[in-house]
Amino acid sequence: MASTFSPTPDQAAALAKGQTEGQAVILWTVGMYYGLLQFAVGIWLLTTPITNAVSVDTCKGIIMTAEFAVHAYTLTVVFPAPSPAPGVVIPCIAIGPLKWLIVFWAIPLAYDTITFVLTLFKSMQHWRNQVESATLSLLFRDGLIYFAAIFSLILNLRKPRNLLTSGNNSDSPRRIPLWKEPGKQSEAYELSASAPATSSGSVAVITTTDTVKSSVMPLLKPIIAVVTGTGAQGRAVSRAFHNSGLWQVRVLTRNPDGKVATAFRDEGMDVVQANFEDKASLLRAFEGAYAVFSVTIPPWHKMYMHTLGEYDQGVLQADAAKESDVQLFLFSTLPYIGPDYMGLGGVELYDAKARINDYITSIGLSAVYIGTPAFVDNVHSWPLVKKVDGCAQLEFWDYLVEKEKPVVFLMWLRANMPKWVEKDLGPATLAIAESFRMSGEPLSEHPMNHTIQPIGSWRGTWGGVSREIERQTGLETCHTVIPDADGRWHRELTKAFIYQNNHGLYPDVEFPTQATLDLGVKFGTLEEFVRTKIVPMFAK
Repeated sequence: MASTFSPTPDQAAALAKGQTEGQAVILWTVGMYYGLLQFAVGIWLLTTPITNAVSVDTCKGIIMTAEFAVHAYTLTVVFPAPSPAPGVVIPCIAIGPLKWLIVFWAIPLAYDTITFVLTLFKSMQHWRNQVESATLSLLFRDGLIYFAAIFSLILNLRKPRNLLTSGNNSDSPRRIPLWKEPGKQSEAYELSASAPATSSGSVAVITTTDTVKSSVMPLLKPIIAVVTGTGAQGRAVSRAFHNSGLWQVRVLTRNPDGKVATAFRDEGMDVVQANFEDKASLLRAFEGAYAVFSVTIPPWHKMYMHTLGEYDQGVLQADAAKESDVQLFLFSTLPYIGPDYMGLGGVELYDAKARINDYITSIGLSAVYIGTPAFVDNVHSWPLVKKVDGCAQLEFWDYLVEKEKPVVFLMWLRANMPKWVEKDLGPATLAIAESFRMSGEPLSEHPMNHTIQPIGSWRGTWGGVSREIERQTGLETCHTVIPDADGRWHRELTKAFIYQNNHGLYPDVEFPTQATLDLGVKFGTLEEFVRTKIVPMFAK
């Protein structure tokens, strides 16, 4: 049976930071240069029209110098896979930028190819001269078998589409970012192998043979730290990343013993208590994370009772992510309105988030600004619909936005309704993160870096929602527009609804956006939402 290995947190951190053992590095380096030494000897033993054109010493010097220079530089950007724990050595696997991995493995491939060509040339000379030699025939036969095996192995081991498979439910090969070279904060490195992969919790294990029990390679899934991971947006993102089987989710919450946090822990997610207004707490929570999903909460929100304004929260999270060497920052944002719009004096709920976008860009942190519109799930969660008139009718209401004014709706996941398919914030955010992680290029060069990516399931109206509820429930539904949100929520939310009613969110954008559709995201519909989440509320 193949053995598995589960690293301790300290060993996992060492792996993520690229720490290596000295013996493994020395043996790996000597092994890679052995082919060059062998090639140097081979030049002395074989003479051809090519080597006869110049002296043997000159030919050897040119080839050795060129290959040594290229290989020496390659070793500054390509590294042996780090040892995951004391006593465990990972042989013959290199990680680093894809283009230099190609160079790294092309050198021994070139050596083997030249050696085979020279052997073939010399053999053909003897065959033409009708020289019969059992030793020569044996050398050629074995050389041909060796070259075919090595040639196939190197191509199979290093071709980009045959990268390590990971994930519980993945049938297609995927690339796994493993470590970051110090000083190369924007570059994701990969490890690839042709050995079969299995999954054990959050660790993928490669075993080369069942007979060599120590030949195992644990790989950490990339970690995403989800700020307010038990909140509305955080729940959707946490579950989508977790269910993908590709990521280890670190749910950050003030209350790790809460109902949602406990459920997530039982599902295999890491639940970490964090103070979102304390940098030291955030640094601990972000340690080793590849990505962060960031949410800021207005200080007037009664469930959170924050003392910092949203802008200060966002700056704190971005600074902590930058200091923790987080590679990708996914920030939930809203558009900038400004102080002059309709005499509102600005809408801090929107403007603070937009200014955070600018700050994140200014510090050079690779990021995508996830534009979130109206959450249609609020119809269920607030709720915005109830039975009236002795249960013969439904009353539906929204805040301030007129019934037929266009609104962008977005679905997210309710943690207490596990049968509801994840729609749509989580999968869209996951698809964006994967497009960065799988790009093979520095994240700073990704076309979505530092761009606003609005995510919406459809554009409709609150009146349309009301009519669809009436159609599917069969209950007459009256629609009321409440003039403000001051009483239940805050004046800032009322100003946000004024903006939505008069200007609309992202009025020139078609939803779902083409960018998210191109990433393969499947979005829900109003009919599906009402059938799955609203109708059961009023079932007899």
